Amino acid sequence: MKNTINKGISILELIMVFAIVGLLVALIIPNLSNFKKEQTLKNTTEEIVSLLNKAKIDSNSFLDGSVYSVYFTNDKVVYFKGTSYSVSDPKNITIFLNSSIEIPVVGGVNLTNSINQNTITFPQLTEDVSGYGTIILRMTSDNTRQKVITINKLGSISQN
Repeated sequence: MKNTINKGISILELIMVFAIVGLLVALIIPNLSNFKKEQTLKNTTEEIVSLLNKAKIDSNSFLDGSVYSVYFTNDKVVYFKGTSYSVSDPKNITIFLNSSIEIPVVGGVNLTNSINQNTITFPQLTEDVSGYGTIILRMTSDNTRQKVITINKLGSISQN
């Protein structure tokens, strides 16, 4: 006759399983956080490029008989009609940057506009862009993680 003893899970086996799961969680969570921040930077850059393209298209088509511009600060980007930014215009389109993303105060906006160095104005088809240059977006937690948006004087918009 055979004697079989049914053993359950021992406390030592449970501790080992929890230790392994804890170790895996400790390794994965920081990577997921960095991934989320990277995605936020990428999405914000794409959103700003989209807004710049809107200003370019609206200016080229002379929508409402006007040119369109984009104004930059370290925490927001504003699309507006004309060449002078007015905070109170209800037709402005504003993108507020996530708290994990910033445009550096020093060197973040490098535009050639002699009137307002934080503004890009897209003209009709026959003229050069006023304020062409680069805009840098970076993560506030890691200054080495950044995206650069470049606008040349003909209005071509690119990002790295």
